[in-house]
Amino acid sequence: MRFIHISDIHYFGDFNQERVIDALCYDIHNLVKAQEVSAILCTGDLASKGSFEEDVTANKISQMLNRIRLSAGSDIPLVICPGNHDMSIKSRDSIYQPIFDAIDTPEKANSLFEKLSADQSFGLFSHLNGYLQLAKLVNKTYYKNNPLYYTYKLTIGSNNIGLAMLNSAWLTKGGGSKDYGSLYVGERQVECALEEINGCDVKIALMHHPLEWLNPAEREVIMRSLSRNFDALFCGHNHSATTSALTTNSGALFVSNAGCIYQSRDYFNGYFLVEFDSNKSDWIVSAREYYSQRNEFDISPRFSHDGIMIFSISKRSPESSVLIPANIVQAAQKNINSKLLSYSASSVAPKILGAIFVEPTLARESEKNYAARETVSAESGTNDLLNLNYLFSISDDILLIGKRESGKTTLINYLIADRYFDFHSPARAAFIIDISKLSRFTTAAILEQAVDFTGSELPRSKVIQLLTGGFAAVGFDNVQLHNPEHEKLITTFCNEYSKIRYIYCAAEEEVDELSYKEPPTYQRNRFVAHIHSFKGNHTRELISKWFGEPLRSGIVDQKFDMVNKLLNGLHVPHTPFLVSILLWVIEQNPNTSLLNHASVVEVLIDGLLDKLNESKSRSEFDSTIQVHFLTEFSAKLDEDRIESVAALEFEAFVVNYFQKKGLNVSTRGFTEELLRKGLLFEGLQQIGFKYDCFRAFFLARKLADSSELLSNAITIDNIGRYHPEIDFLTGLHRDRKTLLSDLLNLARDFKIPDDINVESSFIDEIDGKTTLVREQLLTAIDDGLTSNNVDDGRMRTKIDGLAEVPSDASVDHKIARRRYSYEASNIAARHFSILRILSVALRNSELVDDVKLKESCLDEALNLWSRFMLIILKSISLLDPDELQQVLPEPISDGGPDEIKQILLMITPSAIVSLMCDLLATPKLEGFISSKTGSGTMLVRALAVCLALEKPNKLFIDHAILLIKECGRNGVIPQLIYLKLLHLYLFNGSRESTGLLRHGLGEAFAILRIGGEGRKSRSLKGEFLQRIDKHRSKVQSEVN
Repeated sequence: MRFIHISDIHYFGDFNQERVIDALCYDIHNLVKAQEVSAILCTGDLASKGSFEEDVTANKISQMLNRIRLSAGSDIPLVICPGNHDMSIKSRDSIYQPIFDAIDTPEKANSLFEKLSADQSFGLFSHLNGYLQLAKLVNKTYYKNNPLYYTYKLTIGSNNIGLAMLNSAWLTKGGGSKDYGSLYVGERQVECALEEINGCDVKIALMHHPLEWLNPAEREVIMRSLSRNFDALFCGHNHSATTSALTTNSGALFVSNAGCIYQSRDYFNGYFLVEFDSNKSDWIVSAREYYSQRNEFDISPRFSHDGIMIFSISKRSPESSVLIPANIVQAAQKNINSKLLSYSASSVAPKILGAIFVEPTLARESEKNYAARETVSAESGTNDLLNLNYLFSISDDILLIGKRESGKTTLINYLIADRYFDFHSPARAAFIIDISKLSRFTTAAILEQAVDFTGSELPRSKVIQLLTGGFAAVGFDNVQLHNPEHEKLITTFCNEYSKIRYIYCAAEEEVDELSYKEPPTYQRNRFVAHIHSFKGNHTRELISKWFGEPLRSGIVDQKFDMVNKLLNGLHVPHTPFLVSILLWVIEQNPNTSLLNHASVVEVLIDGLLDKLNESKSRSEFDSTIQVHFLTEFSAKLDEDRIESVAALEFEAFVVNYFQKKGLNVSTRGFTEELLRKGLLFEGLQQIGFKYDCFRAFFLARKLADSSELLSNAITIDNIGRYHPEIDFLTGLHRDRKTLLSDLLNLARDFKIPDDINVESSFIDEIDGKTTLVREQLLTAIDDGLTSNNVDDGRMRTKIDGLAEVPSDASVDHKIARRRYSYEASNIAARHFSILRILSVALRNSELVDDVKLKESCLDEALNLWSRFMLIILKSISLLDPDELQQVLPEPISDGGPDEIKQILLMITPSAIVSLMCDLLATPKLEGFISSKTGSGTMLVRALAVCLALEKPNKLFIDHAILLIKECGRNGVIPQLIYLKLLHLYLFNGSRESTGLLRHGLGEAFAILRIGGEGRKSRSLKGEFLQRIDKHRSKVQSEVN
């Protein structure tokens, strides 16, 4: 018998979605030609937003489902169950909400189910009405006896098959993090469905949500009931393709969790063909994945090597039966959840690990080795990458290796707290042992920590019983692979309790230092998986879950861009911890588009020092002492012009520091605390700051307190060396009038030699050389970017594609510890250093009480940026076209060398403006910037307009249009402003500014295309805006 398992269609009738449905039907039709299919099982989220009466009616969804069914054959049944997207809570009278809110135990869920079944006219069912209407259109016999579930029987050969379509979404709170760990199916629902198919040879349950989404107490009840009475569970919701064999005290259960048919490129888009061999009790799963470029479904190598997995399921009960009260699991989960940053600091993010967890990239080798390969074939690259489903499918222990803060502890916590039954199916409980916190290296100490992990709810004797019988999973965190005591302890424990499955977590840095030595096996079979850094899709998913916003939405786009800019600007790796810290900072500043770097690093350091939770004590070296020490250490490194010191030299520095103050301290204890907190890093007997931004932050504190050191820093020769320090200093002390004045004088004193200085009239020469290419660019934007055939999110895909390439600091954390210096003897480089530092200092100067000084600084900064742009453009114009084509990393045009040079001359101004806005744009300077949009050279005015458009209003849009009209249609400046408007409208425009940007973009396009007003202009503008509106809606229409 074979079943097609599809899930999470989220149908809304979009053109691209119809293409996917057509490809699905074509694929199913071809599969059925080769092998007979018994039924199509669809596990929920048929609708996009639970509304069957609005844009997409129940009729249209039923027609779509019928197309899928007919592709397999007119006699093939298609059964459905509802998901949270199929429920319409807004359709239910709010008077009933307290009834649903009161359901917090399995017993209460059963009681409500009984009442609803007895009185089906009760208004509590109104949120099901749209879905029930759809179900009746699919098959009028569905939900004939009960509005929450129905059953379906079919005969295949000599086997009678019973399908139970359960409702796991009837108590939904709206989906997302609000549902995770709080849903109830109701055991009575399972029992009632079972009664109707009790005599069947094979029984399959369908429901939308996987078991981990249920309330922990409910999960145990439903898991036990399903494994005792059913052969398989088919579900969806997670948008990931996973299959597993679940073993409980009562029996075994095959679980199929299909991906989504097509949601977005961030998920597994596909379906399963599931075959059951009743003679062997084998479940054979073939994964079919959608490939958008080919617009077809094919085997999925990322599901497994050949897209196929086989599970042998025996209904024989385990040798021993151990029952664990639900409060034990809840206590362990509470212990883990309390360690989340969102639990203690956030007011909007989920407080439950499973609701905020983002599965990282896993691979067979380290990210450094993976990135070092110059070429990775599609086949080998796929085989190197792993996922949790693969780890669940193998029986070996798992050794997780990752860089510090790569999310190792979060991953092991998730596996132990939420997925222990997938990781080790006989497990009834799981324990995490932090080896770094053991009081002694003994088996007894491990058992003590296991008891503590359950909040002392589970006695030691019960822990031993679980371990001995193989009914537990154990995770060892913070394992030191080179520590013989760790190896001996773990090996002894594993030998004593050999029936369970283990996870070990270790730091990649230790493996690097001992690359010549294989990690220990602990005398067991173990598989090594490496955790890679966060990529763009991981960051976006975490933002979506943190703020409860759709994955592909303008809000997530905006925060995603901000997080990336901050991480890259601080030169730190993209780790889950750092991303979470930044999201918390953004949460505290919801209306800002630019965050002060100093404030971000200060919050990060405070978090590492645990300032909020510490209790000051005269006997302890609290955060105040630690901050002062680190400030002095940063000054020493700067004085010696080094990035780290030998460990022995560092200890001597610590001793000397405290001796000068008449304090006694255990130097190693003090050092170990700073290392443990993640402020310092030790490797190869060298100690330095964990990240260079930490060093720069503490040195900025030193510069702020030492006028002598600061005066030495702000000189022509040294200024390039102290860019991050000046940024942090002015960010910490935003009222430093004298410093701002000194930087202004430094900029004014800097003279550009006549041989490289460029007059502002040079911009007119550029205009004359690039007119033809500029017309081609506008035509491409008009005909290509805004055409009706653009795929969903095409532009965003290209931008996100860059984010999928890990930064150098993410691949190798050593790069994040390297001091970045802009020292250079080159005049142009010094020019750039000065304008960068003046720009960030002015941006941070909101509390300086000298308006004229700030006006003068803005004048100087705009002039510096203008001259810098002209110098760069002049340099490009002097390059030999043939040499230029050879040095570019990749072709930017199919044209000849001269055309490539012209394109560079056109796109360079936009790149420089983007950099300028990152450094200088801030709402705090809005009044100053506004006054500059109408004075100065055309280029200076254009730069001021681009800065002003970062927070657009009607006045700034009018200035932009006026400047375009003054410059005429064939110019670098009009194009620069047009591209700025286009980018803001497509990606960065807030709801409040969308209309203004749209108006400005239409006006700019009309002027550039035909150079004037009139009927033709209005017609052209209207057509353009219709297309650009459609494209913008596509970019932002992909919902979670």
